[in-house]
Amino acid sequence: MKDRLAQFLKSEGLTAVKFAEIMEVQPSSISHLLSGRNKPNFDFISRILLRFPSLNPDWLINGIGEIYKSNPKNRNSPNTDVNENRITNVTETNGTIQTENKDTVRQGDMFEYSLNKEDKDISENDNDPVTVVNSRIPDKTMTEGNDASRADRKSISRVIIFYADGSFDEYRN
Repeated sequence: MKDRLAQFLKSEGLTAVKFAEIMEVQPSSISHLLSGRNKPNFDFISRILLRFPSLNPDWLINGIGEIYKSNPKNRNSPNTDVNENRITNVTETNGTIQTENKDTVRQGDMFEYSLNKEDKDISENDNDPVTVVNSRIPDKTMTEGNDASRADRKSISRVIIFYADGSFDEYRN
Protein backbone atom coordinates (compact mmCIF):
# COMPACT_ATOMS: atom_id res chain seq x y z
CA MET A 1 0.00 0.00 0.00
CA LYS A 2 2.95 2.34 0.58
CA ASP A 3 3.79 2.11 -3.14
CA ARG A 4 0.20 2.96 -4.12
CA LEU A 5 0.21 5.91 -1.72
CA ALA A 6 3.47 7.16 -3.26
CA GLN A 7 2.01 6.69 -6.75
CA PHE A 8 -1.11 8.63 -5.73
CA LEU A 9 0.96 11.52 -4.35
CA LYS A 10 2.96 11.62 -7.58
CA SER A 11 -0.18 11.63 -9.75
CA GLU A 12 -1.68 14.44 -7.65
CA GLY A 13 1.59 16.39 -7.71
CA LEU A 14 1.73 16.50 -3.91
CA THR A 15 4.75 16.43 -1.66
CA ALA A 16 4.61 14.46 1.57
CA VAL A 17 4.46 17.73 3.54
CA LYS A 18 1.58 19.14 1.46
CA PHE A 19 -0.28 15.82 1.72
CA ALA A 20 0.23 15.84 5.51
CA GLU A 21 -1.21 19.36 5.61
CA ILE A 22 -4.28 18.28 3.61
CA MET A 23 -4.73 15.20 5.80
CA GLU A 24 -4.20 17.24 8.98
CA VAL A 25 -1.46 14.94 10.30
CA GLN A 26 2.21 15.41 11.17
CA PRO A 27 4.59 15.20 8.19
CA SER A 28 6.53 12.51 10.04
CA SER A 29 3.40 10.30 9.93
CA ILE A 30 3.37 10.47 6.14
CA SER A 31 7.12 9.85 6.03
CA HIS A 32 6.69 6.73 8.18
CA LEU A 33 3.89 5.48 5.91
CA LEU A 34 5.92 6.04 2.75
CA SER A 35 9.00 4.35 4.20
CA GLY A 36 6.99 1.32 5.31
CA ARG A 37 7.73 1.84 9.00
CA ASN A 38 4.02 2.26 9.79
CA LYS A 39 0.90 1.00 8.06
CA PRO A 40 -2.13 3.25 7.55
CA ASN A 41 -5.04 2.60 9.88
CA PHE A 42 -8.74 2.63 8.98
CA ASP A 43 -9.20 6.24 10.12
CA PHE A 44 -6.39 7.46 7.88
CA ILE A 45 -7.67 5.55 4.84
CA SER A 46 -11.17 6.93 5.46
CA ARG A 47 -9.80 10.47 5.60
CA ILE A 48 -7.94 9.98 2.31
CA LEU A 49 -11.13 8.76 0.63
CA LEU A 50 -13.16 11.66 2.06
CA ARG A 51 -10.66 14.30 0.98
CA PHE A 52 -10.09 12.71 -2.44
CA PRO A 53 -13.51 11.37 -3.51
CA SER A 54 -12.33 10.48 -7.02
CA LEU A 55 -9.72 8.05 -5.64
CA ASN A 56 -10.70 4.43 -6.18
CA PRO A 57 -10.85 2.71 -2.75
CA ASP A 58 -10.36 -0.74 -4.31
CA TRP A 59 -7.14 0.45 -5.91
CA LEU A 60 -5.88 2.16 -2.76
CA ILE A 61 -6.56 -0.76 -0.41
CA ASN A 62 -6.19 -3.83 -2.64
CA GLY A 63 -4.43 -2.60 -5.77
CA ILE A 64 -7.42 -3.61 -7.92
CA GLY A 65 -8.58 -1.46 -10.83
CA GLU A 66 -7.56 2.04 -11.83
CA ILE A 67 -6.24 4.74 -9.52
CA TYR A 68 -9.28 6.98 -10.09
CA LYS A 69 -12.97 6.11 -10.22
CA SER A 70 -13.53 8.17 -13.36
CA ASN A 71 -11.63 10.13 -15.98
CA PRO A 72 -8.44 11.55 -14.35
CA LYS A 73 -8.86 15.00 -15.94
CA ASN A 74 -12.14 15.44 -14.02
CA ARG A 75 -10.71 14.21 -10.71
CA ASN A 76 -10.45 17.66 -9.10
CA SER A 77 -14.00 18.70 -9.96
CA PRO A 78 -16.78 18.09 -7.44
CA ASN A 79 -18.95 15.02 -7.80
CA THR A 80 -21.84 16.03 -10.09
CA ASP A 81 -23.30 12.65 -11.00
CA VAL A 82 -26.99 13.53 -11.44
CA ASN A 83 -29.63 11.65 -13.34
CA GLU A 84 -31.00 14.55 -15.39
CA ASN A 85 -34.07 12.55 -16.45
CA ARG A 86 -35.28 12.69 -12.83
CA ILE A 87 -35.00 16.47 -12.48
CA THR A 88 -38.39 18.18 -12.59
CA ASN A 89 -39.88 21.50 -11.57
CA VAL A 90 -39.31 21.85 -7.85
CA THR A 91 -40.99 24.48 -5.69
CA GLU A 92 -41.01 25.04 -1.95
CA THR A 93 -44.16 26.23 -0.21
CA ASN A 94 -44.77 26.49 3.54
CA GLY A 95 -42.04 24.05 4.52
CA THR A 96 -42.97 21.43 1.92
CA ILE A 97 -41.19 20.63 -1.30
CA GLN A 98 -43.36 19.85 -4.33
CA THR A 99 -42.23 18.46 -7.65
CA GLU A 100 -43.95 18.60 -11.01
CA ASN A 101 -45.36 15.10 -10.58
CA LYS A 102 -47.11 16.21 -7.35
CA ASP A 103 -44.91 14.19 -5.00
CA THR A 104 -44.88 15.99 -1.67
CA VAL A 105 -42.04 15.68 0.75
CA ARG A 106 -42.06 17.36 4.16
CA GLN A 107 -38.80 19.05 5.03
CA GLY A 108 -36.77 16.80 7.32
CA ASP A 109 -38.44 13.53 6.28
CA MET A 110 -35.25 12.34 4.67
CA PHE A 111 -33.31 12.35 7.94
CA GLU A 112 -35.99 11.43 10.47
CA TYR A 113 -35.43 8.29 12.49
CA SER A 114 -38.25 5.78 12.47
CA LEU A 115 -38.63 3.57 15.51
CA ASN A 116 -39.32 -0.08 15.08
CA LYS A 117 -41.90 -1.82 17.31
CA GLU A 118 -39.36 -2.91 19.93
CA ASP A 119 -37.97 0.62 20.23
CA LYS A 120 -41.49 2.02 20.66
CA ASP A 121 -42.19 -0.46 23.47
CA ILE A 122 -38.97 0.56 25.19
CA SER A 123 -39.65 4.28 24.80
CA GLU A 124 -43.18 3.87 26.21
CA ASN A 125 -41.68 2.31 29.33
CA ASP A 126 -39.29 5.25 29.72
CA ASN A 127 -42.14 7.31 31.19
CA ASP A 128 -42.76 4.86 34.04
CA PRO A 129 -42.01 6.35 37.47
CA VAL A 130 -38.82 5.16 39.09
CA THR A 131 -38.89 4.07 42.72
CA VAL A 132 -35.82 5.19 44.63
CA VAL A 133 -34.72 2.77 47.33
CA ASN A 134 -32.41 3.94 50.09
CA SER A 135 -29.67 1.37 50.01
CA ARG A 136 -27.17 3.18 52.19
CA ILE A 137 -25.06 0.87 54.28
CA PRO A 138 -24.53 2.21 57.80
CA ASP A 139 -20.95 3.19 58.58
CA LYS A 140 -19.15 1.31 61.33
CA THR A 141 -16.75 3.33 63.36
CA MET A 142 -13.88 2.08 65.43
CA THR A 143 -15.67 2.89 68.66
CA GLU A 144 -18.91 1.01 67.99
CA GLY A 145 -18.71 -2.35 69.71
CA ASN A 146 -14.96 -2.50 69.40
CA ASP A 147 -14.01 -1.43 72.92
CA ALA A 148 -13.41 -5.03 73.99
CA SER A 149 -11.24 -5.77 70.94
CA ARG A 150 -9.14 -2.65 71.56
CA ALA A 151 -7.96 -4.06 74.84
CA ASP A 152 -6.86 -7.25 73.09
CA ARG A 153 -4.84 -5.36 70.50
CA LYS A 154 -1.09 -5.84 70.49
CA SER A 155 1.15 -2.80 70.74
CA ILE A 156 4.02 -2.08 68.35
CA SER A 157 7.41 -2.32 69.99
CA ARG A 158 9.78 -1.74 67.07
CA VAL A 159 9.72 -0.49 63.43
CA ILE A 160 12.65 -1.01 61.06
CA ILE A 161 12.89 0.87 57.73
CA PHE A 162 15.32 -0.47 55.12
CA TYR A 163 16.67 1.89 52.41
CA ALA A 164 17.84 1.04 48.89
CA ASP A 165 21.46 1.93 49.72
CA GLY A 166 21.59 -0.83 52.35
CA SER A 167 21.16 1.42 55.40
CA PHE A 168 18.25 1.24 57.83
CA ASP A 169 16.55 3.10 60.67
CA GLU A 170 15.13 1.43 63.74
CA TYR A 171 12.42 2.98 65.89
CA ARG A 172 11.55 1.52 69.31
CA ASN A 173 8.56 2.22 71.48
